Amino acid sequence: MGVSNDHIRDINSLYRRKNGSSADHWNEIFRILFPGERPPVSPFLGGTRLENKILAVRQFWSRRGEELVSTSLEGRGLFKYDVVSDEERSLAAVHRIILERLVDHVMGNEG
Repeated sequence: MGVSNDHIRDINSLYRRKNGSSADHWNEIFRILFPGERPPVSPFLGGTRLENKILAVRQFWSRRGEELVSTSLEGRGLFKYDVVSDEERSLAAVHRIILERLVDHVMGNEG
C-alpha cells in the first residue's frame, strides 16, 4: 500500500501548525497513516515490560520467522516446493499464525 500523496500532504500540514508536543505530532501521524487503528500507549521506547517483549518478538520474527518456518517444515519433509501449490501464500499464512501464537504466549506469561 505505502504512503500516498494525501498522507504526505496531511503530514506536512501538521508541521505548518507547529502546536503540540512531539508525542502529539507522532500520534497524529500515526492516525493519518493507520486510520482506525489504536496508537501505542507511547510513541517512545520504554513502554511497559509487556510492550517491550512483544516488540522484541515481532522484530525477531520479522528478521528470522520465514527462514525458521521454511527450514523446520523442509527438515520434517512437510513442505516441498514442487508438490505444494501456491507455496508463498501458504508459508505467509503459517508465518502469520505462528507470530500470533508467539505474541499470545508472551502476553499469557506476563499475566
